[in-house]
Amino acid sequence: MQGNGATSPLANTGVIIEGVVVGDFQASDQLRGFFLQEEEPQIDADPNTSEGIFVYDNGAGSAVAVGDIVRVGGIAVEFNGLTELTNLTGKTVCSSSA
Repeated sequence: MQGNGATSPLANTGVIIEGVVVGDFQASDQLRGFFLQEEEPQIDADPNTSEGIFVYDNGAGSAVAVGDIVRVGGIAVEFNGLTELTNLTGKTVCSSSA
């Protein structure tokens, strides 16, 4: 989703992604979101692309936990020089303890 350039080729586009939660910061006194990383079989060999992304959920929907495999839809945006997913349209925990 992030591509190998300075910004995502999918910026301001609706996307659906799935990955493993590697950081959970959903609390109101935290970042209000979580970090997803690509599952091992889908990792590419390009060192110029990222395998992770921050999902800003602003406290909406179900909670996630580190190790959950989550499918989430939203808008890819650039925020402070980083690609993130925001304006979520859906969030589903597919499985736990990945």
